[in-house]
Amino acid sequence: MQDPLADPERFAVLAATVADPVRRYLWRRADAGTADDVLALTIAVLRERRIAPPDPVAQALAIARALLRNALRGQRRQSLLSQRLALVEPPQLQTDEESRRLHDRVRLALSRVAESDAEPLRLWAWDGLDAHAIGIVLGMPEEDATDRLERGRRRIGQELLRGSPERDGDLRALLRAIDPAASLPPLSDRELAVVLAGTDRDDAPPRRRSPWLIAGVGALAVAAIASLLLPLAFALATSSARLSGATNSCPADPAAALASAQVAFRAEVRSIDDGTVELRVLERFAGEVGDSVTVTQGRGVTWQTGTDYLLAADENALLGCGLTGPSSPELTGLYEDVFGAGTGGA
Repeated sequence: MQDPLADPERFAVLAATVADPVRRYLWRRADAGTADDVLALTIAVLRERRIAPPDPVAQALAIARALLRNALRGQRRQSLLSQRLALVEPPQLQTDEESRRLHDRVRLALSRVAESDAEPLRLWAWDGLDAHAIGIVLGMPEEDATDRLERGRRRIGQELLRGSPERDGDLRALLRAIDPAASLPPLSDRELAVVLAGTDRDDAPPRRRSPWLIAGVGALAVAAIASLLLPLAFALATSSARLSGATNSCPADPAAALASAQVAFRAEVRSIDDGTVELRVLERFAGEVGDSVTVTQGRGVTWQTGTDYLLAADENALLGCGLTGPSSPELTGLYEDVFGAGTGGA
């Protein structure tokens, strides 16, 4: 049986379908050079797989997400989109001061939504994905993606109502109005041809190559990611850590105490059974942490299933005195001040 993508024309059709959505996704989360490099590598992974996926855009975004995460980790230039929103010049769509104030309010509301719920919101509003596709991109069951999307909608709705007696329109339209890639023009045929060729033409506009790609990710990354995503099962990894309850002595300088942590991460409580808390890691700030972490219940932290927590540990003991606790804008700010922006989980 002939490989569906062995025909260059068929592969070109697939690439044309996914290239622009992937490019916009990447431009919202990285500088132009890194975005273009990850786009090219994503297309290379699809070519390597030689099988047309049933949900091409969602699965291409899942590949791009994994590659971008590796790229940012390698560069140590990790950034959350909630931070990037304050840095990216907003699309030039505002026509008056009232619209500008509304868009600023929507940005602020989105920044107050937990990252685990904000990302499904962005994929829904900016990338036009439904819960099934969001689950593919984020590597979770559709049911979990639906729950996170609904939770994000409720939270941002509450934030918008807090700032104004009315939400001023459809939520999806409000979020699309602050899309950093809204003014990005579609890929031209010439630009797509450059991506498909895998190298820049002599007459193509020069762009900076990202160091992580030059350093030799190349075929190894393509093979690794293709192997990782081919089954598209997205089961949680089996790697895990076991931590004891929070320590009791409170430091005079919380930031200095947090900086001494060997691991720091954000995780969601999946289950609580007989004094043992099982968490799914959502975001990593420091150290090597698996996708599943087991914590022994102790004094100082009240655990609730379905709630996101920020955790820091030193020598297999969680740091207490408020350094480990439910995720909040204040505690997130402290973690980001100490460690910088985090990288995604499973």
